[in-house]
Amino acid sequence: PRSRGLGDVYKRQNIDSALLGDDNAMADNQPTYEFHHSWLKYLFWAVALSCIAIIFNFVVSNSSLPQIFDILFNGFFIAGALFCLGRGLQTQSVMTITANGIFHRRKMRKPIPWSEVRSIGFTTIVNHEGRDTYEIKIFVDNSAEYRHRLPKSLELLSGFYTTEKYRPFKIDANRFQENTAKVYNAFAAYGPPLPPEAKEKLLSRRN
Repeated sequence: PRSRGLGDVYKRQNIDSALLGDDNAMADNQPTYEFHHSWLKYLFWAVALSCIAIIFNFVVSNSSLPQIFDILFNGFFIAGALFCLGRGLQTQSVMTITANGIFHRRKMRKPIPWSEVRSIGFTTIVNHEGRDTYEIKIFVDNSAEYRHRLPKSLELLSGFYTTEKYRPFKIDANRFQENTAKVYNAFAAYGPPLPPEAKEKLLSRRN
């Protein structure tokens, strides 16, 4: 496991406190579900982007294109590769579900209590490979309160989107290392009822 700084520990403690409550004794008989993204996918993209940077560098060095193109495009691909590598090396859970609420590190800036969740939707999407992927939608009365805030330079633009307050959180159930059956069991244990289709689809597939 990677070492964590004081900032990581403090943030993690705050999240745990919000999800588990002040009385952590409840965790003894009500399990916490944790989900992680697949590090293999991020490693694949890190290697792929690195290879593209090498190939592009070779092409540009043997052409008459200005060197600025080499710097810009190589910088773009290398930055992407480092980003994917960093994501792949992270050991923290991406999504945590407890009896008190749900927290998705990439989509939420703070945990959402189940009392704030109005309903949960479910959609089947066919990806570019022709495979079914399953999307869980969490509807909250004021989702903007829990969503990551835009940079200050973009806050003005966000005012033009009147549906931002009610836009659901969308979670891809296929992106986790854990199988989709565990995703269903976690939501079914604590959250509002899922559509019948969710049980049929999620329990019948093991990623």
